[in-house]
Amino acid sequence: MNSVDETFRSARAVVGGLCLLLVPLVACQGDESEAGPGPLRIPSTAISVVGTSDQLALIEDIQLADDDTIWALNSTEPFLVNLSLEGEVLRVIGRAGGGPGEFSWPTTLVAEDGGAPIWVYDVGHNALIRVPDSGEPTETRRLPRDSTSATRLNSHEYLWMNNGGRTWIAGTPDGLTFAKADPALPWIYATWSTEVVRLSGDDALERVASTSRLVDTPEDVYGDARRFLPYPIWSACPSGSLALYDPSSNAVRRVDSDGRPLASYELGPERLVEITTGRVLRTVYPGVLRNRLMTDPPAEDVLLEAFRRDYEGRSEEFAKVFPEYVNLECGAGDVLWIQRFDSERGQMGRGPDWIRVRNDGSRRLVTFPEHFRPYRFAPDRVWGVHTDELGVEYVAWTALETSGP
Repeated sequence: MNSVDETFRSARAVVGGLCLLLVPLVACQGDESEAGPGPLRIPSTAISVVGTSDQLALIEDIQLADDDTIWALNSTEPFLVNLSLEGEVLRVIGRAGGGPGEFSWPTTLVAEDGGAPIWVYDVGHNALIRVPDSGEPTETRRLPRDSTSATRLNSHEYLWMNNGGRTWIAGTPDGLTFAKADPALPWIYATWSTEVVRLSGDDALERVASTSRLVDTPEDVYGDARRFLPYPIWSACPSGSLALYDPSSNAVRRVDSDGRPLASYELGPERLVEITTGRVLRTVYPGVLRNRLMTDPPAEDVLLEAFRRDYEGRSEEFAKVFPEYVNLECGAGDVLWIQRFDSERGQMGRGPDWIRVRNDGSRRLVTFPEHFRPYRFAPDRVWGVHTDELGVEYVAWTALETSGP
């Protein structure tokens, strides 16, 4: 082991064991009161819907532009829809194909420092494609290749079923930053040995930090587990610094833009939600339906039986507990937002509860409405996607005072 305090690890195990013994079917909740002010629940009435378009199927990502408009990344062509703050559709561009400016599998919108230009990362082309100003030609930046294969960007958004989700890539003052994975390793396992790199102006890669130097190996913590494994999560901050969620110590670590340690914050007692077949199904089934992996999806009980057979046949590959957290975002003021795993609400474990962590380490639980998924944490509001009762997705936001407690 390289950096984990044994006393803290033992305390985690005792607390977690008590949780599982006392409440076997309901996860224990950490006491947020000791970390600062009480929980904050955002009501449904606080969600302001901007708009949508008949051409939007599923909104995969959103990005604010420097001209006070919003780009929405669509799950199908046309891939890009530009909205005004009043919800007016301003531009619709982006078609499928292999030519200049065309897309194969676009997953992510990323803005360079200052909000312009905006790039689309396309997994199929392994390239960044610039969102052009009206009338301008399209620019493409292909990511450098390793010695034997194309650079693979790691992403915690599509770890379990490889069925879509945003690729983690962020704009910082020093360049576009992302996590480079070993293509020989499975997705989840590769997060433990990820290298964080920056793409410079001449399209060279600069190594910034390495997960393996900041966390224990997964074998030290989870033995031979390979599926539904808790995983490290990176985020880049507006200042250029980075943050890492370390599941081996249930802490968030901050490093500067050169990878030097800045601070480390413990996140309180873990809930240690036990993995069961039913919980696995409840976690992934909404994602199966949303992403239309099956044209005629089976009934939930049929899929449950298939999961049960798969689970029993490969139970030794599963971790004993679900991930504690599934996403980490760094918003305005370098405030961290870490999303709790939830097998009952949300899709693929992405529930409504987030822990807000300030630079002094103070924490507060913030619960968003279940129909609102946060994407971007701006200075005075949180931008995301609202899903109505008919399943239609809208760009939306909610006001949130980030300078208060």
